[in-house]
Amino acid sequence: MRPNRLLLLIGLVVSLATACGGGAIGGQQTCQQLTNAYSNAYPAALACVPGAANQCQQFVKSGPNCDCEGAVEDPTELDAIRAQMIAQGCVPQKASACPPCAYLGPPGCVANDGGGGTCTYPL
Repeated sequence: MRPNRLLLLIGLVVSLATACGGGAIGGQQTCQQLTNAYSNAYPAALACVPGAANQCQQFVKSGPNCDCEGAVEDPTELDAIRAQMIAQGCVPQKASACPPCAYLGPPGCVANDGGGGTCTYPL
């Protein structure tokens, strides 16, 4: 096989593996790794200070592949992970793995037993 054809074939295989959520290539995380990172980062984004003004006023997708949004205090890490997922083609056009979106009322910061608070929708 000629060297140019071999390089073309390697480039095609790498592109397909990346698009299909294959192994981490070139330092990129796989779609599954990004999904896990999003799920792991979500609880930290919910941390808030009960009684402080303007808590839980930012909104992010409630799951890495969901269209519904949830209130958080700090969306920075979740937004970065989701942007990477979109760039890598990990987010489907239609989110089918999520429950229907529902309005739960205005969000608020609810005190935790051990201190601190969590963004939630108080009833």
